[in-house]
Amino acid sequence: MGSKITFNNIVFSLVKKYGEVTDSERKSGKLQAGSVASKLTDGKVIDVLVLKKEYPEIRDESVTFNEADIRKGTRRQFTELAELYRRKGRLPVHTDFFKNIQPGDIVIIMSPFTQIKA
Repeated sequence: MGSKITFNNIVFSLVKKYGEVTDSERKSGKLQAGSVASKLTDGKVIDVLVLKKEYPEIRDESVTFNEADIRKGTRRQFTELAELYRRKGRLPVHTDFFKNIQPGDIVIIMSPFTQIKA
């Protein structure tokens, strides 16, 4: 059994399927995150990661993923954003982020307060 990563106290979350990521996002390296990005304030964190398979929806305040299900090279974490990104609801994940995404993958964008690795 591989290691797991748990995110607790999730305040906001957004799930995007592979097909929902636009060519514009891929070319610009900026992931449209809507209200999740615009609500980033002091003391909060936004985590972005790509999962190789779908998990049940994030309905509770916490979620646990197997690390083997996280696509390598796709984990991003933001503790601050320039006002322009926050206002437009975008996350500057860079173009290399999108090179690792494959059909069937899903992008998880969430704002947890804590993270535990087991």
